[in-house]
This record gives sequence, C-alpha cells and structure tokens, in this order.
Amino acid sequence: MILLEALSNLVRSSAIDSTDCEIRFYGDKPLFESLLFPVKWYGKVSHAEAIKAQKESQLLWLLDWDDPDELGVHPGKIFEYLGARRPIIATGGVKGNVVDELIKGAQSGYHAIDVQETEQVLEMCYREWKETGRVEYHGVGQEKYTWREMTRKYVELLDD
Repeated sequence: MILLEALSNLVRSSAIDSTDCEIRFYGDKPLFESLLFPVKWYGKVSHAEAIKAQKESQLLWLLDWDDPDELGVHPGKIFEYLGARRPIIATGGVKGNVVDELIKGAQSGYHAIDVQETEQVLEMCYREWKETGRVEYHGVGQEKYTWREMTRKYVELLDD
C-alpha cells in the first residue's frame, strides 16, 4: 500500500514524527498492522459517523484503480470525500485518469501515483499542519460532484 510505505519511509527518516500520525480505518478490519505509526480500526459505523470522521480528518486517503483498462472508473468514495471538504490524497492509478482529472478540476487535493510522490505530498501536508495546525482545503466547484447533482444529471440523461 503506497501511502503506508511512504509514511513509514518518512517516519524512518525522521521527516515525520510518528506520534503526530494516526491512520483511522472504518469498516472491515485492514489486513495489515503498522509498527511505525498508529493505525486504528474503528469497525463499522453509521454513515453519519463516517462523514463526521471525514470532516475531522486532515487528509482523506483514496485508493485509486491501478488497472490501466479502467481509466474511467470513479471510486464512489471520492464523491463522499468531496462533500467532506477535506483534502484528498489519492494513491495509485495513472496520471490523466478520471480521479486525477477530478481532483485537479475541483482543486480538492493530490493524486500521488507512487511512493516517492506520496512522500512529497505527505511531507508538504505535515509541514503545513505543524506550522498552522491544519491542512487547508482549497476545493472549488465540488458541489457539481455531489450525489444529488450527479443524480440530477442522470435523470436529465434518462429524460432525454
């Protein structure tokens, strides 16, 4: 997993203090453990609790599709993350796919394809958090990506 490897590298090199990090998972228990930084599993929670946790987070991690034959696949979670109005770090995938274009278009975060890019993003966000106490969200136009707006567009298509 790109993000975990990148974060482990940054902790090992002392670029990030492991006591400043916590990765939270909701839902099914992850199939890995980390010795370098806290990974907490909260189990399944209500949708409202999940949204609350997203809004409280400094970064929201999105696993992008690594299959080059599926460049047009939007993971459904990205729309929820846009609604949370918190910076997204998508890892994996390829430049120019729909996730990359959506994140760029909405200015909603970062798309880091490999470990090295992910390390750069994490280190930049960590410095911002250390200096200001928060990783700022700079998204624009995300309202056009909400479930409500996407549903409206589909209804228009079906009506035509």
